[in-house]
Amino acid sequence: MASPSRIVVIGTGAAGIAAVKALRGRGHDGTIALIGAESCLPYERPPLSKSMITAGRDPPPLLHAGARAHLSVDARPGTAVTAIDRDGRRVVGSGDAELPTDRLLIRNGAVPRPLPVQGGETCLMLRLREDAEAIRTRIRPGGRVAVIGGGLIGLELAASARHLGARVTVIEAAPRILGRAVPAPLVPAIERRHREHGVEILTGARIEQIEDGR
Repeated sequence: MASPSRIVVIGTGAAGIAAVKALRGRGHDGTIALIGAESCLPYERPPLSKSMITAGRDPPPLLHAGARAHLSVDARPGTAVTAIDRDGRRVVGSGDAELPTDRLLIRNGAVPRPLPVQGGETCLMLRLREDAEAIRTRIRPGGRVAVIGGGLIGLELAASARHLGARVTVIEAAPRILGRAVPAPLVPAIERRHREHGVEILTGARIEQIEDGR
């Protein structure tokens, strides 16, 4: 059986880019379309909680022009998927885009869960570049920042906010920070380092309500 000639990859994050590279590496010589709802081309996400907050620097691209040409990928940012027509073998996107496909790969990652408490809708979430931009505009020297979640990204964001002079509190529901990312014996040293830099850390703390104090 001939290999599928047309493949559409939904998701312009690291997983989507890795899929494109793997397909080409395995010898797929048909067309590959890479689509995602974000208006910009794929970019590195780790800087969103670091250099983009502290210095406003755009994150580096995951797929520069040379790589796109080398991989022969049809990258289509700003294309949100509105329908998947399995019988017609096509993906329908915003702006009346239609992409024929023999195989479909969905690699669009996770979406942060809104905080399920009263006032939770007022919280800013960090996943996309525009999220980081919105957060950066709200951080002020001497201002107060609450970071909900003591994982890697939460602590990186807390450190960035402290770098900009904000007073920062990290709120973690679990008994310790970094519960899924770092072995327990390493946590005290990491927590101590953050506290030494002025970050307040609350563990075992559950949020019941958020009020707008403005």
